[in-house]
Amino acid sequence: MGSDRDDRRDQCPDSAPGTLGEGFALSDLTYEQLWIDYIAVGGELARNQLEETLRTGAPISRLEHDRLAVVLNEHFRSHGLGERVPYAEDL
Repeated sequence: MGSDRDDRRDQCPDSAPGTLGEGFALSDLTYEQLWIDYIAVGGELARNQLEETLRTGAPISRLEHDRLAVVLNEHFRSHGLGERVPYAEDL
């Protein structure tokens, strides 16, 4: 069983500029579209958890942050905008 310290290390802060919520706001995706694409890359958050994270910046694991970042960044790249959302290691 992990300590509180280990649990915090696995969490990704979502308060830095350019995070998931801001990336989502810049996209033209709906919550449903993002969630479907996120599940397709192995995402494990329920749709309501994903919405809460994007609306409030609620902490999620680094892995789930990166899965959402992949989906958003792929969306931006497909529209010629490059990567807009940082990955967990860059926060």
